[in-house]
Amino acid sequence: MTPANLQEYLNKLVKNQLHISTMIWGAPSIGTSFIPFFEKVEKTRDLCLQGVCVYLTDGYGDFPRDKPNLPVLWVVVPGGLDTDKFPFGEVVKIY
Repeated sequence: MTPANLQEYLNKLVKNQLHISTMIWGAPSIGTSFIPFFEKVEKTRDLCLQGVCVYLTDGYGDFPRDKPNLPVLWVVVPGGLDTDKFPFGEVVKIY
């Protein structure tokens, strides 16, 4: 996925009035834990609204044991984890 393709995809999400509720920043390649993010999403999401999680990452970190109840799009930066290593969701790499 090129940056232009990613921008187009994100524009479609915004046009459909999906809410962005959480943004977490961490330094690359330090082994981020994805668990707190997905725990927060599960606790705070409105069950009446459709949603999607878009996570920009290098992919190196701890994944939750259970798949979340929302669609997940992992957007992986150059040099990131191989796409087949993500336990759930759709994965696209930025080149």
